Order: sequence, then C-alpha cells, then structure tokens
Amino acid sequence: MNVSARIVAVVGGAGAMGRAVVYDLARQQVAVRLIETDGARARAVARRYGGGRATVVEGTLDLPNGVEFSPDESKCYIEDSGPNPRPIYAYDVVDDGTRLVNKRVLIAAEPNGTPDGFRVDMDGNLWCGWGMGNAELDGVKVFNPEGQPIGFIALPERCANLAFGGRKRNRLFMTASHSLYSLYVNARGAKNA
Repeated sequence: MNVSARIVAVVGGAGAMGRAVVYDLARQQVAVRLIETDGARARAVARRYGGGRATVVEGTLDLPNGVEFSPDESKCYIEDSGPNPRPIYAYDVVDDGTRLVNKRVLIAAEPNGTPDGFRVDMDGNLWCGWGMGNAELDGVKVFNPEGQPIGFIALPERCANLAFGGRKRNRLFMTASHSLYSLYVNARGAKNA
C-alpha cells in the first residue's frame, strides 16, 4: 500500500474548489491542479483516490506547506507556515491511510526560525530547509524521528526546499534564495522522499 501517494495538500482557492499540490511521493512528482473538495476549507490536507473527490484529513492548520511520511508511512509530518514560529506536526496514519490522528508538535522552530520544505531519510530523520536571512539559521536542520536536532548544514542563504537524489539517494539538493546547492551525505533519502 502506498499511503503517501494518496495525500494531497489543498493550498488555496475558494468555495468547494481548491488548488492542490499533489505529492505523488512514490513517483517523486509534484503536480498542481484544481480539485473538488468536500466543502472543507481550501487550506487543508486531503486524501484523494485517482480522479475522485478529495476528503480532508487535516483542516485545522493555518497554512499547510509541506507533507512528508516516515519511511514505513505510519507517520505523516506537516509543516504549518501560518504561525510564527512555524511548527512541524506529526500524526499517526490509521485506517488504511484514510485518517490522521494524534496530532502533536514534533518540531517547534525557535524565534525567527523558519522551516520550509523538508524530506525524510531512510532512518526517519527529517531534513528541513531553514532560515530567514540570519547566518546562524540559514541552511538545513536535521532532526531525529523524536524531533531532536542532530545536525545542521550552514548555507550562505535561506534554504527553501530540498530533495535527495543521485543513484543511491545520498546526494542532497538544496534550493535557496538565489542558488542551488548539492552535497553528498551519509544518509539515504526514504523511497517516498
């Protein structure tokens, strides 16, 4: 079962239509398309089968921005760009991927800390684009599955998003304000990352 391929983030729109960023993590593709929701807020995280209607699985966030899964897809992580500081929440995935339960703050950014795009490695660690123009914060922060910081890659500018690539999924590509950086790391991206 590939739960992650069925989760979409509805990130804008009005009424029952929303602009969806569809994370097909199994194919490492992202598509933006209009989808019909079940009338819930347009800023929500939803699940969707094929061409069917999207059903909201998380509708309490201010501005859901990133959606990732643990390597075994038993946990879902969602970054909320609305509050300041920005949190990354963890949820348990239950009922054959149809529900997210047990919402909890996994990572709470420090003041002026700004997590953005993130990925998960094979060990379940979260690699988070970070910063907001502050030399002490700009780069990539790495957290273990319990949300404790375990590493930092300093960049000369804010890292907005990142991805694991390369033949062994051990090359980290980091997109920043004006540049693209890459670095071989001693970790491998999860297959759904």
